[in-house]
Amino acid sequence: MLHYFTILKHEEEPFDLQEFTNFAEFHQTHRHITMDDELIQRMSNSFNWLKSEWPTEKQHPGLAYYGDSVVRGADVVQLRKIMIAWQRIFELAPTKVRGSSYYDWKKQRVEYEIRDQKDILVQYAAAIELLTTACDEHRTIVYEGI
Repeated sequence: MLHYFTILKHEEEPFDLQEFTNFAEFHQTHRHITMDDELIQRMSNSFNWLKSEWPTEKQHPGLAYYGDSVVRGADVVQLRKIMIAWQRIFELAPTKVRGSSYYDWKKQRVEYEIRDQKDILVQYAAAIELLTTACDEHRTIVYEGI
């Protein structure tokens, strides 16, 4: 499962989550990156250190894991700092990172997904690049959860 971070084209571009429905078309016209669900889950508590707009609320702590959020202004800066911090953590990881667990009924034991550190770091680099642009140009980020 993937989560999307999309940058609006300019600072004043109007965007209302309550009226927005066509993300497929949105992705064709706006720069975006994706991140694996597992990485989002690992960062989810630290996302509570920023505020975002949800379809039902103007200000809410964190990102809507099961929905969409809009991140603006100082909270885009905070999101970028969070991504940089997590990137630094994964720079310390071994080349193979143990991920999510699942129960293998045939083997009758818990198994773990193994993730490649390089793949993880590529996702963080892309997110940080997008967020740096948003910070430098005072642009808004639209987040799409699962």
